[in-house]
Amino acid sequence: MFLDKNFKLLFIFILIFISLFTFAVFTINFGSVDTSDYLGVAKGFANLSQSKMRSSHTWIAGLVLGQFLKLVPSIYFLKFINVFVLTVIGLLIYYVTKSYKTLWLFAFSPVVWFNAPAINGIQFASFFIFFGYIFFKKFHDGEKIKYLIASGVSFGLANLFWDSSFYLTLFFIISFFYKKESKYLFLFLIAFMASSSI
Repeated sequence: MFLDKNFKLLFIFILIFISLFTFAVFTINFGSVDTSDYLGVAKGFANLSQSKMRSSHTWIAGLVLGQFLKLVPSIYFLKFINVFVLTVIGLLIYYVTKSYKTLWLFAFSPVVWFNAPAINGIQFASFFIFFGYIFFKKFHDGEKIKYLIASGVSFGLANLFWDSSFYLTLFFIISFFYKKESKYLFLFLIAFMASSSI
């Protein structure tokens, strides 16, 4: 029974990964209008660009994607990495909820399919936002400070990869720190600011 459940889960994740990657490779949609900004910075950090790096976004996503471009200088490899990150987020969602319905909801979400071919920092930011939420839930359940700090660091790292995640963090603070002691908010903000200023 245990082997059957693990095999079923592995099959679902392989199916999700192959479907998303096939879509990412063969679609004419590049996902985000900011792809050229992130890709230009990634090429610059991989020493594959002849022009100066210009971007109106954070450079950390370009730096990380540039390291992958150094390994395999192909846009398809970057799409592979982005789809892999999205699939890992799906795995984490299943790990937290233990629900196949939630996993299928994630797999058929238009947001996931829209971001599969996109080359930007949203996938990495989503990964860290989800971890920040998990850590905060652990803090809320047991009030261990290490989880609160880990949550702040995770949200700060999300901010490094995608500037607009700052607004999601603000929403998170308003939602989850309502009626909490101010010392917890202070610790969260210190961790957030320390990791987002790297």
